[in-house]
Amino acid sequence: MVAFGSSSALASAYGLAVAGVMLITSLVMFAIARRYWQWGLTRTVLVWAPMTALNGAFLFASSVKFLEGGFVPLSVGVAAFIVMATWRWGRKATFAAYAAARA
Repeated sequence: MVAFGSSSALASAYGLAVAGVMLITSLVMFAIARRYWQWGLTRTVLVWAPMTALNGAFLFASSVKFLEGGFVPLSVGVAAFIVMATWRWGRKATFAAYAAARA
């Protein structure tokens, strides 16, 4: 709470982070139901579309708190994504260079 300055800013950050995770989980469950559980498109949409819409509404409602502290989890997420994307790109480039050198 010291870094946020107030408990309401901390609550804004927490609420935005939780709503984002809920939406991402719903989107991923759609893919899991189709690919791994072998559900048909109709069944998958009937189950996961309402949950995804509800979670999207929660995220949209929480987005008004972005400037009150919600930018912190988003910034951390963007930084983590940049690190992981850079790492993946570097691994691919290293493997390609290694494979070309061995050929």
